[in-house]
Amino acid sequence: MPLIGLEPKPGDLIAFIGIEDPYDHWGVYVGDDYVVHIQARKSLDEICKIDKHIIFRDRAKVEFGKLEKVAGERYYLVNNTNDIFMTPYDAEEIVRRAKSLVGKKFGYSMIGKNCEHFVNYVRYEEEFSKQSLRGNLERSQEWECYQDGGHGRSQTCVDCGEETIG
Repeated sequence: MPLIGLEPKPGDLIAFIGIEDPYDHWGVYVGDDYVVHIQARKSLDEICKIDKHIIFRDRAKVEFGKLEKVAGERYYLVNNTNDIFMTPYDAEEIVRRAKSLVGKKFGYSMIGKNCEHFVNYVRYEEEFSKQSLRGNLERSQEWECYQDGGHGRSQTCVDCGEETIG
């Protein structure tokens, strides 16, 4: 699908907008018509429920892909509107940060660890998602079913019994 607005430059955030999708997909433009983005892998054996939220354990992978292929049937546009409120890294550092994460796997949640959280972390080192709030999704406590980091809070997953770190 076509680009809406300005041509992307390295370090720009790209929003992929589907006509019937309730949420936008996000990526970081790294130049030469490529983006870095996270892609959720949904598998029933990898789902945990914590506080009524669904968390996909280690089910998001950071990928490097052609802009048009990632866009698929969605329109896309440069969306750096958070620059009004936050200071981004310079373009070279944003690209370096994005590329350094390619191939890594993360816990994924539509509420607290989605593709918009990822791109904002890469550009500003702050994880947040306006569309999670826009969708009236509750942002109480988020917990990942992986044990390699987080903020030191822990709880037990009600489905798999694994201790989680948020």
